[in-house]
Amino acid sequence: MATPPGKAPILETASAGLRYAVQNWRANVPASAIGAIAMAVLGYLTLRAGAGANVGAALLTQIFGLAVTGALYGFFVRGALGVSGSAAPGGVAVSIARVIGAMIVVGFFLFIVTVVMGIVALVILATAIAPYAADFEAAQRDPQATMAVFERVMEANPFPFLLVGVVFAFVWMALTSRLYLAAPASVAEGRVMSFDTWRWTKGNMLRIIAARLILLAPIFVVVVVVQGVLGLAFGADPGDPAALERLAQSPVAYLVQSSVSNFVTFALLYAAEAGLSTYLYRGLRPPDAPG
Repeated sequence: MATPPGKAPILETASAGLRYAVQNWRANVPASAIGAIAMAVLGYLTLRAGAGANVGAALLTQIFGLAVTGALYGFFVRGALGVSGSAAPGGVAVSIARVIGAMIVVGFFLFIVTVVMGIVALVILATAIAPYAADFEAAQRDPQATMAVFERVMEANPFPFLLVGVVFAFVWMALTSRLYLAAPASVAEGRVMSFDTWRWTKGNMLRIIAARLILLAPIFVVVVVVQGVLGLAFGADPGDPAALERLAQSPVAYLVQSSVSNFVTFALLYAAEAGLSTYLYRGLRPPDAPG
C-alpha cells in the first residue's frame, strides 16, 4: 500500500534507523565505548558515595548522566545527518549542547506530565490500595516488605494497575513521538528546538509510534536479554535492587559489567533511534520552516 502524501512511511522509516546503526558502526562503536565507560565510572562513584541516601549526589549523577547520554546521542545525530567536523552551525560541542538543551526542555515537560498523571493514578489506585493501608504502614521502613505488599495488591486487583500502566505508556509514547524531531532539528537548525517541531509531526504520531515499535522493540529485547545474562554472570541479578551495590564492592567486576551493559544500549538502541529520528526530521520538516 502506497504511503499517503505527507505521511511517514512506517517500514521505510524503521529500516532507515537500522541501516544507520549498521552502516556507521565503525564510528559509533568507539563513541559508544567511551560513553559506556564514562557512565560506568559515574555509576560506580555514585554507589560508593551512597547517592541513594544523598539527594545532592543523586542530582549530580542525573546531571552528569544527562550530559554523557546527550553528548553521545548528539554525536549519533550528527553522523545520521552526515555532518562531519565542525560543519554543523556552531561546531561539534555547540551542536551537542543544543541536543542536551532540547533533551532538558522535553524532559522537564514530560516530568510535569508525569507528576500530574501520577496524582490521577493515585486516585484511581486508591480503592485498590486502601484495604492494605495497615500493611504499607508496617512495611514503610523496609523496601523489600513494601514491594511484597505491592505485589499482593496487584495480584488481588490487577486491572487498575494494568489500566494505569497502559495509559502511562501510550501518553509517554504519544508525547515523545510528537517531539521526536527535537534532537536532529537542534543540530541541523543551529538552535535548540523542542516545541518548535510539534507541528511538524502533526498527523504522523501513530506512524512514528509504529516505526519506533517496529525498530526499537526488538532491539530493546536484545539489550535487556544481554544485560540480564551479563548481570547474572557477574552475580548482579537484575531483579535484585541491592545487587549492584554488592557488585560495586569489586570495582573491576562492576566497571566491566556496567561498561558492557551500557555499550550494548548505546551502540544498538541509541544509534538506531538517532537514525530513526533523523530520517523522520528530513522527511517531515516543512520546506517553509525557518532555518
